[in-house]
Amino acid sequence: MRYLILIIIGLVLFTSCASKEERLQNRIQLVNEFKALDDFDKNNILFYEVENIRSKFTYYSKDGEINIINEELYTDNNTNSNCIYYYNDNKPIYTKIMRIRIDKEDNQLFRNDIEIEIYFDHDYQALYSFKVENKTEKEIDPEELKSIYDHAKKLYSLAKADL
Repeated sequence: MRYLILIIIGLVLFTSCASKEERLQNRIQLVNEFKALDDFDKNNILFYEVENIRSKFTYYSKDGEINIINEELYTDNNTNSNCIYYYNDNKPIYTKIMRIRIDKEDNQLFRNDIEIEIYFDHDYQALYSFKVENKTEKEIDPEELKSIYDHAKKLYSLAKADL
């Protein structure tokens, strides 16, 4: 009986790992399909501002569903970002952020380049995430993942209200 339980637990763990890989492959395939399409409706350019964040974004839809948002994001801490978000079933599934931040250290300014790429699973959990800051790969903090996911959802809700 113990061996049977261990085998069942092993199969469940194996299946859940495989399903995560399958979900990632499905997300990648869907994003690639969106990238290949050229008949999206380009909708209005919208502006969003809160505290120290200013955003200008355009959303693209097909058949009344928002699939892509392209954003220029500015913050008061000398950071500019170009972001693209892909959505399926009203949820973010992919985000790519190219960020330039000007930092000051010892009275000298220097440029800090950051690239982030995330394939989202359910909620803000990542199926795959990648972050490079000044050519050094870094972990994406779970709080940062949640913040990016929440921002993508906020943009989606603003675009949906405009659609």
